[in-house]
Amino acid sequence: MRLGGPPVVVKRKDVSPARVTVCIVVCIPHELDYYVHRFDVLKLSLRSLAANTPRERYDLMVLDNGSRPEVVDYLRTLQARGDIDSLVLMHRNIGKQNAWGMLFDGAP
Repeated sequence: MRLGGPPVVVKRKDVSPARVTVCIVVCIPHELDYYVHRFDVLKLSLRSLAANTPRERYDLMVLDNGSRPEVVDYLRTLQARGDIDSLVLMHRNIGKQNAWGMLFDGAP
Protein backbone atom coordinates (compact mmCIF):
# COMPACT_ATOMS: atom_id res chain seq x y z
CA MET A 1 0.00 0.00 0.00
CA ARG A 2 1.31 3.39 -0.96
CA LEU A 3 1.02 6.32 1.40
CA GLY A 4 0.80 9.92 0.30
CA GLY A 5 -0.25 11.58 -2.91
CA PRO A 6 0.46 10.61 -6.49
CA PRO A 7 3.98 11.03 -7.82
CA VAL A 8 4.78 14.35 -9.43
CA VAL A 9 4.42 14.30 -13.18
CA VAL A 10 6.81 16.59 -14.97
CA LYS A 11 5.63 17.65 -18.40
CA ARG A 12 8.29 18.80 -20.81
CA LYS A 13 7.27 21.96 -22.58
CA ASP A 14 10.27 22.11 -24.90
CA VAL A 15 9.34 18.97 -26.86
CA SER A 16 6.42 19.15 -29.22
CA PRO A 17 5.91 17.23 -32.42
CA ALA A 18 5.68 18.99 -35.74
CA ARG A 19 2.28 19.37 -37.34
CA VAL A 20 3.21 16.92 -40.08
CA THR A 21 5.05 13.62 -39.90
CA VAL A 22 6.60 12.41 -43.15
CA CYS A 23 6.76 8.59 -43.18
CA ILE A 24 8.97 6.80 -45.69
CA VAL A 25 9.30 3.04 -46.18
CA VAL A 26 12.55 2.00 -47.85
CA CYS A 27 13.25 -1.41 -49.38
CA ILE A 28 16.30 -1.70 -51.62
CA PRO A 29 17.52 -5.29 -51.18
CA HIS A 30 19.92 -5.32 -54.18
CA GLU A 31 20.92 -3.38 -57.32
CA LEU A 32 19.34 -5.56 -59.97
CA ASP A 33 16.35 -5.13 -62.30
CA TYR A 34 13.67 -2.99 -60.64
CA TYR A 35 16.06 -1.76 -57.93
CA VAL A 36 18.85 -0.51 -60.25
CA HIS A 37 18.32 3.21 -59.58
CA ARG A 38 16.28 3.05 -56.36
CA PHE A 39 19.12 4.16 -54.10
CA ASP A 40 19.64 7.26 -56.27
CA VAL A 41 15.88 7.94 -56.16
CA LEU A 42 15.91 7.67 -52.36
CA LYS A 43 18.79 10.14 -52.08
CA LEU A 44 17.11 12.55 -54.50
CA SER A 45 13.79 12.32 -52.65
CA LEU A 46 15.34 13.06 -49.27
CA ARG A 47 17.42 15.94 -50.69
CA SER A 48 14.32 17.39 -52.35
CA LEU A 49 12.34 17.18 -49.11
CA ALA A 50 15.12 18.96 -47.22
CA ALA A 51 15.61 21.63 -49.89
CA ASN A 52 11.94 22.49 -50.37
CA THR A 53 10.39 22.16 -46.92
CA PRO A 54 11.45 24.06 -43.79
CA ARG A 55 12.80 21.50 -41.31
CA GLU A 56 10.74 22.77 -38.39
CA ARG A 57 7.51 21.98 -40.25
CA TYR A 58 7.82 18.18 -40.26
CA ASP A 59 9.14 15.16 -38.41
CA LEU A 60 10.77 12.53 -40.62
CA MET A 61 10.27 8.86 -39.83
CA VAL A 62 11.96 6.21 -41.99
CA LEU A 63 11.50 2.44 -41.81
CA ASP A 64 14.09 0.40 -43.65
CA ASN A 65 12.42 -2.82 -44.71
CA GLY A 66 15.41 -5.10 -45.22
CA SER A 67 17.66 -3.05 -47.50
CA ARG A 68 21.27 -3.76 -48.41
CA PRO A 69 24.05 -2.55 -46.05
CA GLU A 70 24.97 0.54 -48.09
CA VAL A 71 21.42 1.87 -47.80
CA VAL A 72 21.30 1.18 -44.06
CA ASP A 73 24.63 2.98 -43.57
CA TYR A 74 23.34 5.98 -45.53
CA LEU A 75 20.18 6.15 -43.40
CA ARG A 76 22.18 5.85 -40.18
CA THR A 77 24.39 8.74 -41.33
CA LEU A 78 21.34 10.90 -41.98
CA GLN A 79 19.94 10.07 -38.55
CA ALA A 80 23.26 10.90 -36.86
CA ARG A 81 23.23 14.30 -38.64
CA GLY A 82 19.70 14.94 -37.41
CA ASP A 83 18.05 14.75 -40.82
CA ILE A 84 15.94 11.74 -39.78
CA ASP A 85 14.01 11.99 -36.51
CA SER A 86 13.08 8.31 -36.17
CA LEU A 87 14.75 5.40 -37.95
CA VAL A 88 13.48 1.83 -37.70
CA LEU A 89 15.73 -0.88 -39.17
CA MET A 90 14.26 -4.28 -40.03
CA HIS A 91 16.63 -7.14 -40.85
CA ARG A 92 14.03 -8.78 -43.05
CA ASN A 93 11.15 -7.48 -45.12
CA ILE A 94 7.96 -7.38 -43.02
CA GLY A 95 5.73 -6.27 -45.89
CA LYS A 96 4.52 -2.87 -46.97
CA GLN A 97 1.28 -2.88 -44.93
CA ASN A 98 3.04 -3.88 -41.71
CA ALA A 99 5.74 -1.25 -42.28
CA TRP A 100 3.16 1.50 -42.83
CA GLY A 101 1.28 0.34 -39.75
CA MET A 102 4.39 0.57 -37.60
CA LEU A 103 5.19 4.07 -38.85
CA PHE A 104 1.65 5.38 -38.51
CA ASP A 105 1.31 3.94 -35.00
CA GLY A 106 4.59 5.54 -33.95
CA ALA A 107 4.04 8.96 -35.52
CA PRO A 108 3.95 11.77 -32.98
